[in-house]
Amino acid sequence: MNLGRGGRTGRPGVPPAPSGISIGGGAALVVAATCLAAALLPASVPTARFMVVTVVVGGFGAVVPDLRADLAVGLLGWLCFSGFLLDRYGELHWHGARSTGYLLVLAAVTLLGPTLGRLRRTGSPSG
Repeated sequence: MNLGRGGRTGRPGVPPAPSGISIGGGAALVVAATCLAAALLPASVPTARFMVVTVVVGGFGAVVPDLRADLAVGLLGWLCFSGFLLDRYGELHWHGARSTGYLLVLAAVTLLGPTLGRLRRTGSPSG
């Protein structure tokens, strides 16, 4: 890794954060987003609650250049949404096509966030 050019962060002389630190920060963001969505939005609008979590996961992916951390935070986002915002008390249930749609959208955003972040940092996807 070339720290003279900023390594994966794009900031000269600043090493990237370890994956564990990034995952911990992302986990805190997802939990905060879950609490915010549960407090502000009624259970009758799960799509709006889902959008709160999706925006946080995508934003995290755009800012943090660690794909492992992005995938872990995306998974945690799905688990928190499914267990606390779609269902109650952290119980995970599969709701057929509805759950499949939510999962596919969150997976796409989880992968799109880092792609957009890389474009923002380097100006091209191939870097």
